Amino acid sequence: MILNGRLFQRLKVEVTSKDTVFLQAIASEARFGDLAQYYDPSNPTNGANPFVRSRETQEPILLAGYHRAWSPESHSLVLAGRLQDTLRVENPLHGALVLAREQIDGPIIGVLPYTTVQDYRSELEIYTTEAQHILQGERGALILGGRYQTGHFDTQNTRTPTQSFAT
Repeated sequence: MILNGRLFQRLKVEVTSKDTVFLQAIASEARFGDLAQYYDPSNPTNGANPFVRSRETQEPILLAGYHRAWSPESHSLVLAGRLQDTLRVENPLHGALVLAREQIDGPIIGVLPYTTVQDYRSELEIYTTEAQHILQGERGALILGGRYQTGHFDTQNTRTPTQSFAT
């Protein structure tokens, strides 16, 4: 089951006959379980994990734009924006494998399946700005512009064993 919530607001204002301002804000939240595709979802050994809980939020996506019509043939556009997204996944029954070797670089001599408690978190924040100038003529149009984007991603995945292993 997926539960979604979304807030959306858009505003476009003609400041003068040649100047227009555009603003948009979007915030959303989604909660969901195990969305992976499986060969046989009803098979308890390889089917969907009913204990997976995920939550994704975007708080908020902001866009601001400006349009200047210098003449019917000449327009300038500027757009700036910010995106923030957080994804969190909690899985109390995450499957993992322990590989046994006699030496560090030796062959694998045994495999032991075990479960861990997984806590995954991913956050991103992106900023963008773009400018364009459009010149239109009888035989075509010339578009000059550029874009700059920057941001950062932070990801953390913690797995805690649910059992201990004897050496």
